[in-house]
Amino acid sequence: MSWHCYLLCELGKTLESEAVGREALAIADASGNEYSETASILDNLSRVKRRQKDYAAAEQLAERAVEISRRLDGREARTTANALYDLGIALAGAGAGLSSGL
Repeated sequence: MSWHCYLLCELGKTLESEAVGREALAIADASGNEYSETASILDNLSRVKRRQKDYAAAEQLAERAVEISRRLDGREARTTANALYDLGIALAGAGAGLSSGL
């Protein structure tokens, strides 16, 4: 489902992408366990929120992805690096909005 969320977002279908991502996250959260895939779902939802210019939500989602990736995969893992990259983009987007008076 995470890949589906990503593809919909890349096609510009952010509402559909968010719905798929939220459903996937609900399923992952309901299991009571954390998985590396949960971080991927959160990264994709962060991407959706950035596309929607909701940088605060994007930042929160990306921060959770970083926490999960670090805990499950380690600080040096590719998944952690991806999550940190997405967090940086969310923070940069928020900063760009503030500096441009948005």
